[in-house]
Amino acid sequence: MVIGSDNFQQVKNQAIRLRNHPKLHPSKLNEVSDPDFLGWAKYDSFALAREVAYEKGALKSGSTLTQTYRDKAKEIGERRIALAGYRLANKLVEIFDYKGVELTNSAKPPTTPPSNQNEAPIYGNKNSKIYHLSNCPNYKDISLQNRVPFSTEEEAQKAGFRKAKNCP
Repeated sequence: MVIGSDNFQQVKNQAIRLRNHPKLHPSKLNEVSDPDFLGWAKYDSFALAREVAYEKGALKSGSTLTQTYRDKAKEIGERRIALAGYRLANKLVEIFDYKGVELTNSAKPPTTPPSNQNEAPIYGNKNSKIYHLSNCPNYKDISLQNRVPFSTEEEAQKAGFRKAKNCP
């Protein structure tokens, strides 16, 4: 088990704790509305594994894990669990078109769908207020903590972001 227990009540208590954690509310998780399943696995999860779990290649077999490493891994793991739960809930509501079920405003999928459903989302950097298209050189370099997904360039611009100068 992820939390180190197969006791249902302990797992349930941890799930409730995560749901009630202020940093894990959907309004704090910009990635909740990102509809790109492939991007979650290809960019988000792979990048986290490379950058955090394997410390950009610095973690070697037999290494002793520091408390800082364990704390960071726990924080990221809990964030990923919360994201997965909200994304799954959004997808189930969408698929089954539940009548009377409201997602929180911040957890709703974007109202403007991408022009091509196969397109990767546009990612903005919340610190620099610069957005990148999937064909931009630094698209994958935006850290997950700073990544803000957008469906269109117009949506990014309305949110106060500008296009990266190195984007075509």
